[in-house]
Amino acid sequence: MFTILTSIVFLLIVTGVQAGINDGLIAHYPMEGDAHDATGNGNGGIEIGEVNYEEGVKGLAASFNGHLDGVWDAIQVQSTDFDQLFDSSNFDWTVSSWFSISGSCVDNAECGIWDKHRGWGDGFGSWVEGGSVYFIWEDYPSSARPYNGNVNYHINNNVWTHATYVKSGMTIKLYINGEFVGSNSITSGTNINNTLDHFYIGARENIRNHQTLEGLVDELRVYNRALSESEINLLYMRVIDEDDDGIVDDEDNCPNASNPDQTDNDSDGIGDTCDPDIDNDNAANEDDNCPMIANVDQADLDNDGLGDMCDSDFDGDTWPNENDNCPAATNIDQIDTDLDGEGDECDINDDNDDYLDADDNCPAVVNNDQVDLDADGIGNVCDLDLDGDGKDNYIDNCPTNVNPSQDDTDSDGEGNACDSDDDADGVVDNLDNCQYAANSEQKSLASTDEKKIYEQSICH
Repeated sequence: MFTILTSIVFLLIVTGVQAGINDGLIAHYPMEGDAHDATGNGNGGIEIGEVNYEEGVKGLAASFNGHLDGVWDAIQVQSTDFDQLFDSSNFDWTVSSWFSISGSCVDNAECGIWDKHRGWGDGFGSWVEGGSVYFIWEDYPSSARPYNGNVNYHINNNVWTHATYVKSGMTIKLYINGEFVGSNSITSGTNINNTLDHFYIGARENIRNHQTLEGLVDELRVYNRALSESEINLLYMRVIDEDDDGIVDDEDNCPNASNPDQTDNDSDGIGDTCDPDIDNDNAANEDDNCPMIANVDQADLDNDGLGDMCDSDFDGDTWPNENDNCPAATNIDQIDTDLDGEGDECDINDDNDDYLDADDNCPAVVNNDQVDLDADGIGNVCDLDLDGDGKDNYIDNCPTNVNPSQDDTDSDGEGNACDSDDDADGVVDNLDNCQYAANSEQKSLASTDEKKIYEQSICH
């Protein structure tokens, strides 16, 4: 609908112009239900006939019915400021306004938008005729009428148009929707009796029945200086770009919040700057632990207030997820027994044998046979006490035979429980008639008495 200025250009305009856009503003009619002057300069208008107010380009707008009811409808301004400003061709001035035409104004009727005329001839103003907008400067009988340069500017029915009328020296200029469209030179002032010839809005002061606009007028401003093109652009953009971000409201995904980049993370048509749920996960931004990434469950493994979906360290173990061999399980040491790239803390088969850790009696040591001598649930390859006698293997003189007393008759470092020759006499225990006393000769006596004596003296 409107020409969009690039954000960069617009921001430059705002920086240099916006602060002084109200310099020289002697009247501003926002048309919010009446014709008051918002500048506080006391240049309010008087409603003549029946002036109504309806939805405008910004808030409300003054509505005129085109004399259809036989009553001349207009807003009349009787102002000393206006009389002094418009009385001489020596002064520069600017009038800007939004308007929308309807009905007979599309045809050939001269529908006044604003006007400062003396009866039939002398004066100036703007009207719509035959679907074109005119900026008229008349010094009867001669006249200069620059309208749209050398191109007829067509005004569509019921479409808001912004027009700016500038008098600078002896030149008058017309701008439509912020763009220059035509100019013309004037050769003299106008013969206006300011005590009789008032300023009108919504009508043309003319002896031919006060031609009244059939349409709407909004945001009319009067300046006692000639505005620059950048200022005119700003006036145009300020109404159609409420947040001054260079994007017109009709196309702005945050029309009331400045966001020239128009970022819309969740592509819901609402810009991030004004979207209460940027990632569209039904968690409001202020409560969302990952406001830019959808995470409906709001999972936060390490309870650090940063949701897992956007946390660079899920488990809070100081290892970034991409370098962590167990990103969802705390393992500062990063141990990986089987070197498969998956840390033991999260690897279901740490030793990569045929048994998962839950069923493996030595989960960190390969032992496909799962042998467990003492049946204590710990496989032999990782059991520190294979025989379960309370003596660790490295000090147990019989690591695979239960011998909590650690008896070692011949002190050879091999406990009796596993020593085949306890007395080291060269005779294996199962053949030795004195298992715990060296008697290599193994003398055998026939009589019972002699045997007893021998056993007492040799075996004990």
